[in-house]
Amino acid sequence: MTFNFNMQAGKRRAKTTTMAEGEELIELRFRIYDGIDIAHGTYEASMTVSTLKQRIIAEWPQGKTVTPKSIHDLKLIHAGKVLENNKTLADSRITVGDL
Repeated sequence: MTFNFNMQAGKRRAKTTTMAEGEELIELRFRIYDGIDIAHGTYEASMTVSTLKQRIIAEWPQGKTVTPKSIHDLKLIHAGKVLENNKTLADSRITVGDL
């Protein structure tokens, strides 16, 4: 079973910030199959898609009838593209203002 997520880097409330060491942060939100938003937060641009999927699974709402068991059960889709597990958010060209 595969779950499709639409990722959004929102224009109004999303921000990119820079940490002291120069690491760029991207604010993202995720909408699951039933319209519920989960895992809204700020993520490092250097984070891989597979690591992000692990965090989403960890924050998956309790009590859902359908729950992903591994990163292979999830597909993250941004701007019509399925993101590859081995790429970073920066490699995937996720930037603020993309919808």
